Amino acid sequence: MLRLERLERRDTPAALEISGGSLSFVYDDPAGQSATVMHYGGVYSFSVASGVITLGSGAKAVGWRGDGTKSVSGPASAVTGVVAFAAGSGADVVNVRSVADGNPVSVAGGTGATAVNLASNAPSNTGGLAGILSPVTVTPGAGTTLHVADCTAPARHGPVTVDAAGVTGLSQAVYFGPGEFSRLRVSGSNASALAETFVVASPPAAYFRLDAHNGNDSVFVISDVTGDFYLGNGNDILEVAEGVTLYGDVYTGAGTNVVHHDEPGYGFIVGTVN
Repeated sequence: MLRLERLERRDTPAALEISGGSLSFVYDDPAGQSATVMHYGGVYSFSVASGVITLGSGAKAVGWRGDGTKSVSGPASAVTGVVAFAAGSGADVVNVRSVADGNPVSVAGGTGATAVNLASNAPSNTGGLAGILSPVTVTPGAGTTLHVADCTAPARHGPVTVDAAGVTGLSQAVYFGPGEFSRLRVSGSNASALAETFVVASPPAAYFRLDAHNGNDSVFVISDVTGDFYLGNGNDILEVAEGVTLYGDVYTGAGTNVVHHDEPGYGFIVGTVN
């Protein structure tokens, strides 16, 4: 009689190392992996939804703990440079909730469908960017999606611009490396008293979505774009510039809304205004 032995389960570990003050977090689980980073009270914590995290000798030497578990942590003072994520071949998720000042973040999408979420409560993405104290650069791989959510911001110091270089004007700047996202989403503030201005110019994505949320917001589409625009509640204005086409739908909320398109001096919407 043929007897089969149960194979030992092998979780593909993520690896965290610190060298020269820079932190690297690499994972390549073909089944996909979800990783989250937080900074609070001078301590960094990294966690994964499955598998374990292996600490390198450099991280152990500067006081990091939790080797071989789902969650590791250590003093932020040991990280004086870049915090770098490298996703792998699976359907990976990178959640950046908060990072310290002086630690710019670099996220490299893998060959799988990598989802990158930037928000204080990522991946729920209803929080803000106030706790991300350094700029973030995301380089898309095959099938990478990115959601930048600054929903709890109380103020703006200028327009929010989304272009080929990145997203500026939110509580923290987000830059794009070379390549195209399969999906790019930007969420503005929910504060009803905050009037935001959004300028959309050639976002590097096959599909783009803007959630302007509450407030008397103004949206200017100044290059061809494929995607949907959710204006939210408030007295909102959306203008499609002359010679430009928006391939998608515009969703208005409660309030007095004005959408300029398909008329002299403006561009076109190939979609519906709801």
